[in-house]
Amino acid sequence: MKKAFVTGGTGFIGSHLIEHLISLGVDVSALIRTRKRWLEGLPVEYISGDVRSVDTIREPLSKVDTFIHCAALLTGSTQEELDRVNVDSTLAVVREAVAQGVETIVVLSSLAALGPSSGGQPVDDDHVANPVSMYGESKRRMEEALRALDLGSSRLIVIRPPAVYGPREEHIFQFFKAANLRVSPLLGQSKSGLFSIVHVDDLVKGIAQAAAMDVSVFGPGSLDFFLLSGPKPVTWAELIASTQQAVGHSTIALPIAPFVLRFLGTILETVSGALGQSTMLNREKAHELSLEWVCSHKKASSIFHYKPTKELQSGVLETVSWYRTHKWMS
Repeated sequence: MKKAFVTGGTGFIGSHLIEHLISLGVDVSALIRTRKRWLEGLPVEYISGDVRSVDTIREPLSKVDTFIHCAALLTGSTQEELDRVNVDSTLAVVREAVAQGVETIVVLSSLAALGPSSGGQPVDDDHVANPVSMYGESKRRMEEALRALDLGSSRLIVIRPPAVYGPREEHIFQFFKAANLRVSPLLGQSKSGLFSIVHVDDLVKGIAQAAAMDVSVFGPGSLDFFLLSGPKPVTWAELIASTQQAVGHSTIALPIAPFVLRFLGTILETVSGALGQSTMLNREKAHELSLEWVCSHKKASSIFHYKPTKELQSGVLETVSWYRTHKWMS
């Protein structure tokens, strides 16, 4: 990998990915709409435009050997709204990358495309897809559409992370913010509830490793899928303990039963809809939070030696420190 073009580079995962690629000596170009945000001051070639316009990215794609598509819509009021970005736009930009002869194409999907686990048994990359949200369904449809593509001389890699945390993340941040106020909400789970989570540093290293796979291992016309999770599944009790250490004081665990969570999601969804806005906690997200999300990165470890190293305690400490340094919390 010598030259890479990244969409979604001003976002949480995309900005960390670009920083990592630069540290590896990769020449990076990035699609931006208006603001550079976290990319300000970095040695990046900026391409102004919108991921929904293929014309914008045609020339940049002709100049790179690697295309990494991180842009996505996380929330939407309808399935059609999510599909327009996560399915239709993704299919269009990947087709264009193939047409331009880009050697390696990486698309960011999600564990949500496969659906939840059960009984502590991790979901793997061969799991039958069973998404439980419109977002997850949009990612499943995206994956199915990509399977049907003629890739020509390009190779396509689809990355499926579980929940991702780290500096700049805006949603799991709310859990840390509550802990700073001495409350640790248990969102539809018990303290022993298991889930997979990955620090953004491990994730972007894994994405770069996947993109750099030797052509003899993963050649032209190939398509494969890889879950990239943290070192091991964690419990809510472990997350609470790590968070307490990071914020420097004890917290009160506040169990929120699934039916209460769904009620709150319904209220927020109704209010935000009336205001013409979207909310991260809606009925679907409330339902997702009441389920178990455990996955395995065994396949990625076997094929391109993915090895996440960021343990929960150190990752949470680093993340909370960043929030405080940047005045997101006191």
